[in-house]
Amino acid sequence: NNLNAEFLEKVHRYLISFEYKGNFFSGFQKQCAQNQPKSTTVQGTIESALSLYTNGKAEKIFGSSRTDAGVHATGQSANFYSYLYLNKEKRFKILKSLNFFLQKKNITILSIQTKKKNFRALEAPPASQCLRGPEKLAICFLDLSAS
Repeated sequence: NNLNAEFLEKVHRYLISFEYKGNFFSGFQKQCAQNQPKSTTVQGTIESALSLYTNGKAEKIFGSSRTDAGVHATGQSANFYSYLYLNKEKRFKILKSLNFFLQKKNITILSIQTKKKNFRALEAPPASQCLRGPEKLAICFLDLSAS
């Protein structure tokens, strides 16, 4: 990874856990092929939402694993770095906001946790389940109307 040590000393680390239906995604990881149309990925979709709700202070996530096009996942995790310190209350507000936006995209953020300076998502448990097929996984979206 191309993050420099100075940057890593200045930021806070967070772990997000999420699940998604992969029907309309070209897999988890963003793809940068030249002369190819931009594809919709889980990583890119979460990054866009995260950037929106952190005022651009957290823009890139690093996944613990990847999935192919059309594959669903539960228990997937990724870490992100932010100059913002997100206390428990802020993390909860961002979680609710992200899910309000991402539910239309068939992604649910399950949790946002603070982590130590040396943490990387690759150390997190891998996705608990990856399934292919449109009817194989029923994701329960959070009821955002409940307080």
